[in-house]
Amino acid sequence: CNHYADMILDNVTFKANCKCLFALYYYDPSYYLSGGYFDPSYEISVTNCKFIDCKFSDSCGGAFYFDTDTPYPITFENNCFYNCESVGSLIYINDLWKVARSETNHVKFNMTGNKFYGCKNSYGCIYINVPYIDIGDLDNKAKNSIDSCVATVYGGAIYDNDGCGYGTIKGFVCTNNKSVEYGGAMYLSADKRTVEDCVFVGNECGSGYYGGAIYLVRDTLEQVIAQLDALQMQNM
Repeated sequence: CNHYADMILDNVTFKANCKCLFALYYYDPSYYLSGGYFDPSYEISVTNCKFIDCKFSDSCGGAFYFDTDTPYPITFENNCFYNCESVGSLIYINDLWKVARSETNHVKFNMTGNKFYGCKNSYGCIYINVPYIDIGDLDNKAKNSIDSCVATVYGGAIYDNDGCGYGTIKGFVCTNNKSVEYGGAMYLSADKRTVEDCVFVGNECGSGYYGGAIYLVRDTLEQVIAQLDALQMQNM
């Protein structure tokens, strides 16, 4: 696969025998990372794909590793992850090259109508390690569902690890997720990340820990905006 090309993946199914480091292999010898690695300088589109009973052994992105070295849009739509496991997360979004951005120049990661069910990861189904990013149902098409997933450490559904982050996490319905430690649904460490139009029902964190729905790491976190439907929730 040419590193300098669009990457369009549609209607592909990965089943239980997929135990490689990443679901896809995309490698450029000029970079030291391999596996499902994509440089979104070009169109990146993953739609209508299924991951069923897959087990991934890499700590950075079991199914997909995205490095956002340019702020081009990424489309991730109508994909399904069922009963998958990863020692890290299923989707890892990183900012390896630390390209300069600003509060008004964000990575756009469009996630619409995706479903995660019964998955087990160390740090949520989605791991965010990008300072400036808008991720989720950005165009108000269809919310993403993360249901009955477990994190063996933090963030049952989403783990946001960038401490200086700006941008928005939008359009996720998180139900019946659990973390062994902090953040039954979301673990947020970003300073200025907005949580918008999300729903949290029946999530829980481990005994003696905090954040049945959302765990906020920093006392200085300035923006966490939850819509009314997100506030009317039942979490342990």
